[in-house]
Amino acid sequence: MQRIRTSIWLVLLVLPSASWAQKVKAGYDKSVSFSKFHTYVWVKGFPAAQERINSQIVSNIEQQLASRGLKRAEGEGDLHLSYTAGVDQQFSYSPSAYVRGPNWRGFWGDWAIIQSSGVLTGQILVELVEPASKQYVWQAMVTDNISDSVRNNPDALMKKISKMIEKMFTKFPETK
Repeated sequence: MQRIRTSIWLVLLVLPSASWAQKVKAGYDKSVSFSKFHTYVWVKGFPAAQERINSQIVSNIEQQLASRGLKRAEGEGDLHLSYTAGVDQQFSYSPSAYVRGPNWRGFWGDWAIIQSSGVLTGQILVELVEPASKQYVWQAMVTDNISDSVRNNPDALMKKISKMIEKMFTKFPETK
């Protein structure tokens, strides 16, 4: 019985640590040559509700695209660019202590005091669409946990957003 409890605790300790890292999912149309794209225009997405966060995301995306040779255009561009930002709260439940005592049926036995905790998760999705074909040429989504210390510190939050977008663009195809 002690061995089973130890195994359960090890799983509960190791499993969440894997979820703390930023996760990036990206995909692109491998049949498209990205060398033909030089400009982009912003189109409507679902931006962050707070203006400071929205400005940070837009600025970071534009910096990443500029470093890859893409320039913002007025009117029409080679690509349509949009982003969506969201926040989700995930709850986890874990036993904080085991107690020996009566249960609800009147019998004595072991039961656990359950403790819950919430984890705030931020997501940013960036999409590039070729307007002529209306096909996605690149999509990427980054997800990361946002701790209370980061959420309550505007500078730390802006730094986290910058790192999320920087990591997302590591999956951007090279222009040949």
